[in-house]
Amino acid sequence: MPKRYGAELTAVLLAAGQSTRFGSAKLLHPLANGIPLGLQAAHHLQALFDEVLVVVNANSPPLQQHYQDLGLNSLIHHQADQGIGSSIAKAIEHSSPRQGWLIVLADMPFIQASSFCAVADALLSGAKLAAPTYQDKRGHPVGFSSYFKNELLNLNQDQGAQQILKKYAPQLQLIPTQDQGILIDIDTLDDLNTFHLDEKPRSPR
Repeated sequence: MPKRYGAELTAVLLAAGQSTRFGSAKLLHPLANGIPLGLQAAHHLQALFDEVLVVVNANSPPLQQHYQDLGLNSLIHHQADQGIGSSIAKAIEHSSPRQGWLIVLADMPFIQASSFCAVADALLSGAKLAAPTYQDKRGHPVGFSSYFKNELLNLNQDQGAQQILKKYAPQLQLIPTQDQGILIDIDTLDDLNTFHLDEKPRSPR
């Protein structure tokens, strides 16, 4: 059965972080539904996109195996300590030619599939940049059209793509949602214990 998004867009899942604040392998930690934290977004993306590229830390073979078992294309990043910008650049470099990319953070497991679709649809409708909002706060994922390919390829700092969003703020299409999960990233075990997939999350930090 064809996926909703075929040759036009690629989903990029960034999973190469060091998990230093979590105290253990954060992305392997099980959620309340039993799925490892770093695989929740991957399941949504796999159901929607023909091409999902996952950037994984070279020091995380078990996580690499999980993504491979799902049938996703894992890119081993040997310079992950250079920051999120370098992970984005690596994914864009290995992506098939596309109209745009959805940049997704693996440590944000509470984003609803509808929010991924909202950003992807905005790109396909002509937006150069797109991101969801919840109560006027911008969240993730962020969509980039191919207009920004060269700038994405040149990212090399931990600041990631924020510099592009700041530079081209007038071109950023914001999409209101009712999805609080677009604001919730998991940095510590306490963060994870605060939120649950089977109930409405409390106010994010």
